[in-house]
Amino acid sequence: MSRETDNKQIKTNSWDAFASVWDTEPSVTAFDQQAKALLTELTTTLTDKDKDNCAPLSLLDFGCATGRIVMHMAPLYQTIAAVDLSQKMIDVVNEKKKITALLNKRIHTYAGDLLTDAPSNVPDVFEGPFNVIYSGSVLTFCADPRAVLENLYKRLAPKGLMIHAVWKLPEEGSIRDYTKGFSKSELCQELEAVGLKDVYIYKNDITVGD
Repeated sequence: MSRETDNKQIKTNSWDAFASVWDTEPSVTAFDQQAKALLTELTTTLTDKDKDNCAPLSLLDFGCATGRIVMHMAPLYQTIAAVDLSQKMIDVVNEKKKITALLNKRIHTYAGDLLTDAPSNVPDVFEGPFNVIYSGSVLTFCADPRAVLENLYKRLAPKGLMIHAVWKLPEEGSIRDYTKGFSKSELCQELEAVGLKDVYIYKNDITVGD
């Protein structure tokens, strides 16, 4: 599956084109299943370590697509903020969260760019702080990954986790090479540069820092 990018940002219409078929894509399903398992495990660990300070939990899904992750995590988080550049992706999330009153109450959506949109246009809930910030293969398509990470880090709560799942993480490559993905060392360096500590690779493909 290919995604169009330019030097400034991901083309919104390229994401829109996938909204109607995203949930039926086998590679997406396999990727999300691994991410769901990791998020569930880390959420349990987070609450066990610091029960007094982690309730209620909040999650930001940066680049949420059709909301597969947020729907799965809703029972564990009091507040979930789901953002995506694609309005059509967000439309799918909005339809899904109507299924139950719990989903509709806990999941908040926004179609736009947290980096460049005027703060007055972004709902307050997206400012955080969040116990967990998750992004699924978003950084690979960003022209300025450092700016994205710095923006997200500002929204992270003390003792929080920032999780970046990527499609592929080769030993060699460039963090700005959309076709080859990130190299492990460069991705870890970028995460540490914005202030994250204890950065590690999980199952070779998912990177976590706190």
